[in-house]
Amino acid sequence: MFSLTNAHLRPTWKRVEDDFVMGACAHRLFGYVSQDPDGVWSAFDEDARVVAVGADLRAVSEALWDGHIAAHDDHCAPAGEEPWWRRSIRVARERHLA
Repeated sequence: MFSLTNAHLRPTWKRVEDDFVMGACAHRLFGYVSQDPDGVWSAFDEDARVVAVGADLRAVSEALWDGHIAAHDDHCAPAGEEPWWRRSIRVARERHLA
C-alpha cells in the first residue's frame, strides 16, 4: 500500500511484480519502472514517456523522482492542504446530503 503520511516529502515505491514498480507522491501516482526480459529497467512518467533507462533499479527510480520534483508543486497537493482521502470523504458526504 502507499503511505498516507509524509508522502509529499519523499516518494513511496510499491513493487507490484518482480519487474514492475510504481512511484507515488502526495498520494498520487507520478510514474512507474518496468524491467524488460534482458534485465534493463525503464522509468516512465505519468504520461508513459520514458524518463530513464539503465541496469540499476535504484538509479532509474531516482531519475524518475528527480524528473517529478520539477512538476511537484504544480501537480501535487502542497503540504497543509486537506489530504485527498479526507477531501473524498467530505465530498461524498456533501453529495449524499444534497
